[in-house]
Amino acid sequence: MVETIHVDIDARLAAIFREVLDLPPREDPRTIRRLGDERWDSVAHVSLVAALESEFGFVLSITDFDELSSFESARMLISEKIP
Repeated sequence: MVETIHVDIDARLAAIFREVLDLPPREDPRTIRRLGDERWDSVAHVSLVAALESEFGFVLSITDFDELSSFESARMLISEKIP
């Protein structure tokens, strides 16, 4: 059951990253990092935060906003917010 929840979260998270960062279908969103990727600029960062908040139904703190730097960090933030 827990594994199914993680797969669902990963799929939803991947869809958000693909849409917001305009990733090609074959690019793995798990490899994207905030630093070093020109697609992840300040506008994309705010858009990712808004999309995460909307999709998962929570509000990120300023600390969370700053810590969001990769797919994995987004997954960790979600796992902290969703029991």
